[in-house]
Amino acid sequence: MKIYGPEAIRNVAFVGHGASGKTTLVDALAFVSGASRRHGSIKEGSTLTDTSPDEIERKHSISLSIGYAEWMNTKVNLLDAPGYLDFFGEVICGLSVADGAVVVLSAVSGVEVGTERCWETLDRLHLPRILFVSGMDKEHANFERVFNDVKQRLTPKVLPVEIPVGDGAQFRGIINLFTQTCQLFKPGSKAGEFEETPVPPEYQDAFSRYKDQMIEAVAATGTPVVVVVIGGSAVTMSRWLDRVGAVVMAWYPGEQGGHAVADVLFGAVNPAGRLPITFPLEEGQLPLVYNHKPTGRGDDYVDLSGHPLFPFGHGLSYTTFEYDSLRFDRDTIGPGDSVRVSFTVRNSGRRAGHEVAQLYVRDLLASVARPVQELKGFERVSLQPGESRRVSMMLTPRHLRMLDGSGRWVVEPGAFRVTVGASSRDLRLRGTLTVR
Repeated sequence: MKIYGPEAIRNVAFVGHGASGKTTLVDALAFVSGASRRHGSIKEGSTLTDTSPDEIERKHSISLSIGYAEWMNTKVNLLDAPGYLDFFGEVICGLSVADGAVVVLSAVSGVEVGTERCWETLDRLHLPRILFVSGMDKEHANFERVFNDVKQRLTPKVLPVEIPVGDGAQFRGIINLFTQTCQLFKPGSKAGEFEETPVPPEYQDAFSRYKDQMIEAVAATGTPVVVVVIGGSAVTMSRWLDRVGAVVMAWYPGEQGGHAVADVLFGAVNPAGRLPITFPLEEGQLPLVYNHKPTGRGDDYVDLSGHPLFPFGHGLSYTTFEYDSLRFDRDTIGPGDSVRVSFTVRNSGRRAGHEVAQLYVRDLLASVARPVQELKGFERVSLQPGESRRVSMMLTPRHLRMLDGSGRWVVEPGAFRVTVGASSRDLRLRGTLTVR
């Protein structure tokens, strides 16, 4: 038998109302961890902790019983406490030696009298706790109802870590909000066997809603929060953006992504990434692009701004930059000519950094509708604090041309507005180039 030192032993009490599923959960944990060779059943009287003749006959716990599981070289004593109030003294005995508790709730009944009594005792003993919703495969099971029941009757400060995929006879797995993955149980498999998949499309809305609630709750603690977004598309974040200190869009950073994100968070690297897409305030704004055609009216909706949450080209740095002195080497050119555009970028902050200077063009009057602006050039500039540099970019006929009404590439005479800045909306310098 393996010997554990005191530092490698933890006591976890499993409490809740009677028939909520505590004994079944303890039995399953012991089996999946390998501490028990069989997965017992209350109906058959073969569970690990309900072993007395009275418990087997009544099919519920009467006294405090102990199972165990091993996790990360730690022995976890699983204290299975009775649920009915007649035996509440046993609950108090278990909690008096516990390091924490798992409060088990029935997916059908939710919070009950025994649950409230256990919660009050946990509050009095200042014990940490997690909640486990048991029996999602039963008829009338409803996770959302139980979750709201907990917030109303126990505490509003509760966050889901996992949400179910289906309920009742349709219950087939769980979605982990931290790993952003779905674990689907294999039909006819043993306990603990599942297939990991992406979050099903029909659960994306619920997944996003619970994830937003998690961010809001963490931010509400007053602890400085940085949200790192792992994903391949724009994310709406209006619900919680003003409550967090910063957002890092990491995309899919690969196996070295953790090191890269850590370097940015702890200031070892000054970030200089820029968004290649537009982030909307709400999904109702989609499609939302920076280079749309003019509408002849404002961009706002009846109940929503037309402005993006983050514009194309946006990105922050740990320093600041200033732009100055926009110049063309010629103000007027012919249809086949090129022009050099130059300007000054200065690091006005206290740290070395990289600015991505962006050049946009708009054809002010054309024979066909043209975009309100188009990115025609950009350059990454590395500057020490207080350092300035002159940046030059070429505008060629290829940058000014368009498809006319007959589908031919042409550079039409007229005025072109040239703007330079840090993003498609943060434009610092403006000038007009004329094509004769």
